[in-house]
Amino acid sequence: MSVFDSPVAAELNLHGFDGAMARKAVERLLSGKGGARSGQVAHIITGRGTHSAGRPVLLPLVGGILRREHGRRVAEYSKDENEGGYLVRLR
Repeated sequence: MSVFDSPVAAELNLHGFDGAMARKAVERLLSGKGGARSGQVAHIITGRGTHSAGRPVLLPLVGGILRREHGRRVAEYSKDENEGGYLVRLR
């Protein structure tokens, strides 16, 4: 079953967060302290970055964390349907 076919157990909305706050919140979620447990899907909402001054910050930041943690704390992930965040299955 893909992340798109699974119910979302937790949602983390990073709107209004700076990079450091977002990193800390995502790390907390991936360590199982954000409402989703192993095997469950979390939705991390970053926004598409259209309101950022310059280039988007949160979408690539979170993508980098998920790439680094894939296989360790992340079983699978994909950008969500509107590409303003990620659906993540915790390992």
